[in-house]
Amino acid sequence: MLLARAKGYGHTFLPGGHVEVWEGAEEALIREIKEELGITVTLKGFIGDIEHEWESRGRKNIEINHLFKVELKNSEEKIYSNENHLEFIWVRVDNIHKYNLQPQPLEQLLKEIDKRPNSYWISTLGN
Repeated sequence: MLLARAKGYGHTFLPGGHVEVWEGAEEALIREIKEELGITVTLKGFIGDIEHEWESRGRKNIEINHLFKVELKNSEEKIYSNENHLEFIWVRVDNIHKYNLQPQPLEQLLKEIDKRPNSYWISTLGN
């Protein structure tokens, strides 16, 4: 599993980014991976969505994470970030608990990904 971390922060997240105006989620993911890593990925399917809220600097933030399976041509190669504030790390799924993956429901979902036949949805809103 490829995880991203903003330098200086203690948590990780999945690579990706924001959807631009008039852009679909799949197109946004392919573009963001190309911008952040300089590589092209192939989408292999939709996993699901996670609604997530958190507070930062006294302000409530809300996001919706669209989750897709992707394939990298050479997934064993060292990955280099094209953005100075990000770093990327390869992690075995059974070691994800060591990386403070956010949003929190991702850890359990990724551990069970092959056991789930249907799309996934969960929300941390109001928790």
